[in-house]
Amino acid sequence: MILSMTNGATTTLSPAPKISESVELGSKKPEKPKKLVLSFGIAATIFLALNVIPQVFPPKEFPFNKFDHPCKGSVWYLVDDMRKTSGQKADYALLGSSLMVAAITNADATGQNKQVDLTTYHKAAYLDKKLNRGTSSVNLAVAGEMPSDAFLILKASIEKLKPGSTLIYGLAPRDFIDHDFKSPTDSEAYQLLHRTVPLEPGLSDKYNVSIWEKMNYWIEKSLFLSDNAIDIQSIMSKWGDTAIDTIFGKQTLTDYAIGTRFWDRQKLIPSYKMVERIPNAFILEPEDLTKPPVYVDNTMEYVMRYRRPDMKAFANQAYFVQKIGELCKERNIKLVLVNMPITETNQNILPPALYQTYMSKMKELATASGARFLDFNNHSEFPKTDFNDGVHMNARGAIKFVDKLATVL
Repeated sequence: MILSMTNGATTTLSPAPKISESVELGSKKPEKPKKLVLSFGIAATIFLALNVIPQVFPPKEFPFNKFDHPCKGSVWYLVDDMRKTSGQKADYALLGSSLMVAAITNADATGQNKQVDLTTYHKAAYLDKKLNRGTSSVNLAVAGEMPSDAFLILKASIEKLKPGSTLIYGLAPRDFIDHDFKSPTDSEAYQLLHRTVPLEPGLSDKYNVSIWEKMNYWIEKSLFLSDNAIDIQSIMSKWGDTAIDTIFGKQTLTDYAIGTRFWDRQKLIPSYKMVERIPNAFILEPEDLTKPPVYVDNTMEYVMRYRRPDMKAFANQAYFVQKIGELCKERNIKLVLVNMPITETNQNILPPALYQTYMSKMKELATASGARFLDFNNHSEFPKTDFNDGVHMNARGAIKFVDKLATVL
């Protein structure tokens, strides 16, 4: 190469030597594909080992206590109570959602003039008093309970009921068409009890409705880590609690302080363990019947709950009422289906045709199950003054409801 200089002189430069491609890029060729394959192989081996080894060489804590749970809600306390007292058989059991919870607990609190701890109280003392037969009744109702939940709760608590006992199941339209209830697998009852209550294939498909739920259920039952994730979480949580107690000392708190601590945590972290309940945090006081009732209008809440009713979900929930009837027949338990009182305001939110469909289905299910059907939704007998809101009875309505139920029984 010849370059011209500024002073007119010239100079010659030799061409730069060619650099081979191997030198330019480095002597080593990329090995990313090999590394990815190796990483995947190691990860897959570890994953398989964690799922196979525990089944071949079970850990000290295995088999896990499937009823244990890191978040204990209303269903946990209910079923735990029924299991612990299964030797004391019940003559009557009540099943249903918060409508039945409000009816029975308000009647007990005001009718017996005593506080009721909504977390741990599962009796129906006022009903027993009105029956006047020395009976023992239990309340299996839980707020938000759908028929799919009621079936699991009943199956988990069935040993508590005597052969020949009576099950009173209170139902309302919301139990079949709640828009806020996305899937039977989302409930507290399912998350806790599907681990302890055996589900035959037909039933598991009724709970796991979507293809994704079916896949998740299959994975859960196939893989050790998935099937026991909650148990492992519970053990690690206990280890953490033990470490904290060791470092800071175990606190001994009064029952009142425990309830106070729960609400302090709710204010600080409202979305943490939303379904968790603890004793003495939810206390129902007796009502003063000399004072006028207080009514809270929750119409908009139920406008949202009743919107766009899914008739497939309706049919699915009706199926679980049918299964409850079959279980009662199998265990020689008398079944009574009760159409629960709701306000005329609340009922008017529903299209009339839908309410009639609901009523027809209830009567059909009662006939098929050999159950008795009671329609207590009488607006002249249970006026608005008997309610705290559109569907939940206050103490006046609750006492009236239990009085009528006892008379019919």
